[in-house]
Amino acid sequence: MATPKSVGCEPAGGQSGIRVNGQAAGGLLLNPAHPSVWLDKRSFLPQKTEVRDPQSVLVDRSEATSVQYNVSIRDSTFVYTPQAGVQVASFSGGYGADVKRQLNGQSLPPKSP
Repeated sequence: MATPKSVGCEPAGGQSGIRVNGQAAGGLLLNPAHPSVWLDKRSFLPQKTEVRDPQSVLVDRSEATSVQYNVSIRDSTFVYTPQAGVQVASFSGGYGADVKRQLNGQSLPPKSP
């Protein structure tokens, strides 16, 4: 089991009115959650996670009940057939911002040497 330390958020100016999940966005985290993760020794994949509030009340839990290795997957599983009329674009490399620029018809910024 791995239990990370709870970390507060650094303050950010000008966002004092914004709240996310009851917490002031951009401010210090008022009620940090305490996550615990159980890892598989073979794959290091998370097998179980639990998140508890400061009073140790369980607020979220997930668990893998079955894991199979080296399972054969048909190529057709990864075939995407869009509905008629859907615009399809292909991208290779780059970042999310690059994809958004291309979808909006904007040119990509020059690459740094």
